[in-house]
Amino acid sequence: MRKRLALWLMLCLLITPLAQAAEVIDLDHLSPAQLETLREQVDARIRQAQLPDADGYLALDTLETYARDPAQHLEQKIRLNAMVLDIRQEETGYTLTLVQSGAKERVLQAAYALKPDERLILPGDVVTVFGVFKGLAPFSGTGQLTDGALLIQADLVTPALRDMPQDAAARAGARENPIPLGKLAVYEGDYYTEYASFEIELQTSHRGSDALKRAKAMSNYNINPTKTQEYFLIYLRVKALSAPGGRAPISKEDFYFVSASGTEYRQHFLINPPSDLRALYDQGEQTAVIGCLIDKGDTPFLVFQPNSAHPLWFNPNP
Repeated sequence: MRKRLALWLMLCLLITPLAQAAEVIDLDHLSPAQLETLREQVDARIRQAQLPDADGYLALDTLETYARDPAQHLEQKIRLNAMVLDIRQEETGYTLTLVQSGAKERVLQAAYALKPDERLILPGDVVTVFGVFKGLAPFSGTGQLTDGALLIQADLVTPALRDMPQDAAARAGARENPIPLGKLAVYEGDYYTEYASFEIELQTSHRGSDALKRAKAMSNYNINPTKTQEYFLIYLRVKALSAPGGRAPISKEDFYFVSASGTEYRQHFLINPPSDLRALYDQGEQTAVIGCLIDKGDTPFLVFQPNSAHPLWFNPNP
């Protein structure tokens, strides 16, 4: 496996500017995730090099002029990065619904005949699309996501080239490297957030008698903790960085308190908090307070979307 990967890498280096980095890549010391990323990148570069007139596709960071004045750009060969929202199988191949992020997010549809030796593209993948611009999809008047989508006849769709991943323990936001109070963290969109991405910052935290006073100020119906427990309150700020479906769902149920020893606390919801987490729209922002009853003296973690492939772990302790 490693020898084949090394051969692919050598072929890739012959056709890309990465040749200067060849001597510093040590396959024996790469993690499985890093090897997988390298394999994807080598395969993508080889396919791009095999594409006729690979340099003849105009690289686009935004599709705004194509959306506003499509007639002026018909049949142009373009190249862009976008995230896959949906895939529909057709008789002649696949129709991919994608979104390109930017100052204005634009939805596009790409018709693509997947070759037998290509890996299947899935929702949530970030890909590079090489193709010919064919105009806009009709406007149905029903508010469909694909109304006015930019249409592309794709010649090639490959995984977008990305940075080599760090080891899981070294990744900022991993359990072994949680985000501290006052530091910004970004959660990249995935299935659990309907592919919306968020910026999250834990601003302050309060515990013990201070937290109890704050909870009682919200409502006298907020319960008194047992002798072995205490309140732990966190004030946080959340911003929707992108909302491919127009709406970025988020709520207090997406956050879990976990003890220092690794036990998940039962979720506790405050009565009448001054601010609560609600769904946002693109670039929308809100502050909120969430709380939990924890064991006295514990130094808990807070984790956002624990079931995802890359949950965000926070250290809310001052």
